[in-house]
Amino acid sequence: RQQARVSRRRRIDDRQPQIAHAVVAAHEGRAPRRWGSSIEDVATRLAGDASKIALSFDACGGPGGDGYDRELIELLRREAIPATLFVTARWIASHPDAAASLASDPLFELENHGSKHKPCSVSGRAAFGIAGTRSAKEAADEILGGADAIAALGARPPRYYRSGTAHFDDVCASIVRALGAVPVGFS
Repeated sequence: RQQARVSRRRRIDDRQPQIAHAVVAAHEGRAPRRWGSSIEDVATRLAGDASKIALSFDACGGPGGDGYDRELIELLRREAIPATLFVTARWIASHPDAAASLASDPLFELENHGSKHKPCSVSGRAAFGIAGTRSAKEAADEILGGADAIAALGARPPRYYRSGTAHFDDVCASIVRALGAVPVGFS
């Protein structure tokens, strides 16, 4: 299993510089037209059966957001309730054992919440007092840093990206898609 983790991580790392460079070049200098936590470029509902919901929780890390709700996770496990957990690289770094346990549990999907929990912007736009990424390159680094941290756990590469604060501009949402993920919010 350790060998599989190393191999998968190497494959991701080997292709990221070329992909990231091309994505950044394609988005550099584009001015955003939309901003917020519910812009049309960001998914907020499940496709398909309207009678189903997805439970998602954010683990952000850092000052004021570094907790781990063991009681909630234990309840979800006890009741066999699947959930999607959006985790940042900094949360994974501060909770390596919990992150590894969650990554190996088929009940949970680990998805990308970024490297440092920044709003997804190409202009540094802030939300809730948290400064956003300031360029296409910084946005790509934030997105790929979170994906790398999840892959290093041996989990499947994340399919979804929820930025810190769930705020996006339309250029950043396009960057997420170009990097192979779906930008998501909540409803």
